[in-house]
Amino acid sequence: MMTKPRLPYFLCTLILGLSSMLVAKKPINNPEPEILYAKYCGSCHGRKLESFKSRTWTMGQTEKAIIAVVQKGIADKGMPAFEKTINEKQSQELAAYIMTQSKLPLEMSKEVNLYSSREMRIATETIFTDAQVPWDIESLPDSSLLISDRDGELFVWHQNGTSSTITGVPVVHSKGQGGLLDICLHPGFEKNRQLYISYSKPVVVDGKNWSTTAVIKATLGNGRLDNVVEIFEAQPYFPTNHHYGSRMAFDKQGYLYISVGDRGRENENPQNLESDCGKTHRLKEDGSIPEDNPFYNTPKARKSIFTYGHRNPQGIAYEESTGKMWVNEHGPRGGDEVNILAAGNNYGWPITCYGINYDGSTITQVKTKEGITNPEVVWIPSIAPCDGSFVTSDMYYPWKGNFLVPSLSFSYLNRCIVKEGKVVDQEKLLEDIGRMRSIEEGNDGFIYIGLENPGRVVRLRPLW
Repeated sequence: MMTKPRLPYFLCTLILGLSSMLVAKKPINNPEPEILYAKYCGSCHGRKLESFKSRTWTMGQTEKAIIAVVQKGIADKGMPAFEKTINEKQSQELAAYIMTQSKLPLEMSKEVNLYSSREMRIATETIFTDAQVPWDIESLPDSSLLISDRDGELFVWHQNGTSSTITGVPVVHSKGQGGLLDICLHPGFEKNRQLYISYSKPVVVDGKNWSTTAVIKATLGNGRLDNVVEIFEAQPYFPTNHHYGSRMAFDKQGYLYISVGDRGRENENPQNLESDCGKTHRLKEDGSIPEDNPFYNTPKARKSIFTYGHRNPQGIAYEESTGKMWVNEHGPRGGDEVNILAAGNNYGWPITCYGINYDGSTITQVKTKEGITNPEVVWIPSIAPCDGSFVTSDMYYPWKGNFLVPSLSFSYLNRCIVKEGKVVDQEKLLEDIGRMRSIEEGNDGFIYIGLENPGRVVRLRPLW
């Protein structure tokens, strides 16, 4: 139901904006820092500086600290050094711009907003606000929603508006891009109540805190996870805190697919069949490995590998009509991709690539090569795709069969219009709604999206 417009909304925004100006410095007249931010920083930290406005600053909240991070980077968090690209004067101006803009409030959102697509209008309704980073949403048979918060909490939201936490969740490595990640229901969930959760698992190596991507199988009991068993652990371990992947999906044969990122080690993992990282994996529902996996009999290869040559795949979805598994993944600066998986195929990273390094340097001039599978879709500039879902609900019949991909960087929902298994057109939906992290088509037929900065889950209600 549409709510009545609230008169205090714009007054509240005005008051917040004026109050922030009392503490903020005078905006910089030089446009160069804003251009530098958009070019080098916006894809990861938000086009509107969302990361700086709504997160705890862990590397120092001074211009000097920002300059040091810009120049030297933070390797284990995936932050590159820009000292060869951005000079000292530019770094100082960029740091001042970040400090100034970070003091301005995030734009407020109404409970209900209206958007339009080519064929219909959409009302968005905020239904849940307890997760800071709702990394995944999974619909239960009764249309309740399981929601993972990257910080390590698992929630269940009910259609009557109430919610509660689920206990028994494994301890997660909640640093950088790590934490509690994807949720996937067993195909027989209605009978066995079994589900799968991927997460960044903390491990100790020579007394130091490292991590890896892992998957557990558990039974959803009354407010808790029971019978928790680890069925997958990516090896080797690394000290980095980024590029974990990880999404999961079942195909119609009952095999579980798991994506794992390259952990920021592109020169040693994606093309190396002895490493689990930079791959997709195919398992049986109990975690055992199918003997018809493409590298099952390859000496020294990890037997669970299904495809390789991936960077950081954070979306996976099964297309029923073709029986194909679709994956979207983060490229570097430019070159985000949608790939359609085929057993044993190499998807190129970092031998072929459509993007460049964050500092502007070249990764490779090669975009296509014999023996490497080309992407179905390439996004330049990067949209930072995260999660993905095919539309099956009749509520959105103009979108039926389309592949919907959330954009973290540009804060919209990307609609890939699919005909006979190929993307023939695209449309930007819900523009400027916020950094979109997750998407789920619920058993009630509605589409739900997870947003961060601030964290919330939103329902999409079609209006005809």
